[in-house]
Amino acid sequence: MAAFLINLIAFQATWFAFVWGGANGHWWLGFLFLVPFAAWQLAVTRWRRSDLTLIAIAVVAGVVVESALVQAGLFRYATPLPSENWAPVWMVGLWINFALTINHTMTFLRGRTVVAIVLGAVAGPLAYYGAGKGFDALTLTGSAWVAFGAVGLAYAVVTPLMSALGARIAAREDLARAGA
Repeated sequence: MAAFLINLIAFQATWFAFVWGGANGHWWLGFLFLVPFAAWQLAVTRWRRSDLTLIAIAVVAGVVVESALVQAGLFRYATPLPSENWAPVWMVGLWINFALTINHTMTFLRGRTVVAIVLGAVAGPLAYYGAGKGFDALTLTGSAWVAFGAVGLAYAVVTPLMSALGARIAAREDLARAGA
């Protein structure tokens, strides 16, 4: 239970650091939280291979989704490092932060595809809305319905896929450990 709470609190603290930092020109601030969070999680997890795979997928998904949102003219990010045309590095950090919860605080999604789809479709846009309205970390530059619909669709696809993949790799790690 302690690891669950630490994961949840570290995720939230890292989210706030990335969003506040991104809104205020301090793109690096979230990484000061993410690096120790990731190091701790990878040190205590029994599913290190699964977590590392999910982190790699999150980096790719973050770059693709965030760049697509920018290039579609739906969002403009404060602190658009490396470029106004691509995913900001701090947003990709948020995707890594998200990946670190899949095998831990979000294990309840395993085997619950519909729940994962709904959670992604609702929580994804709410996080972006909070980052925009609460922190000015991003600005809508297109239709709110289209922008939040695109975010909801992306997370409705990515959340169940990452959950299923994380569970599959974690199960293999458990089997390998049991057979060792």
